[in-house]
Amino acid sequence: HYTLPHGEAVAIGLLVESHLAVQLEYLSQNDFDRIHKILIKYGLPLQLPSHFSIQTLLDAMILDEKSLKGQPRFVMINAIGSPLSCNSHYCMHV
Repeated sequence: HYTLPHGEAVAIGLLVESHLAVQLEYLSQNDFDRIHKILIKYGLPLQLPSHFSIQTLLDAMILDEKSLKGQPRFVMINAIGSPLSCNSHYCMHV
């Protein structure tokens, strides 16, 4: 019963994960700004529709292929196109 197209969800997730990477000091603000501008240039949505609740989002994140044992995980980058490895994986708990 998905109401958000996969590509739009990926764009929003990319922005959120990039923001987390900036907050955790993995990614520079300049790289984040470039990612943000590219998403805007292609007209991708950068916010979830207002009908999404936090619980709905968390439930969906648990079903994501990156989650492990019911815990959401995120891909962190330290530069555009450069994911960080965590225990030989590219996903980590944040």
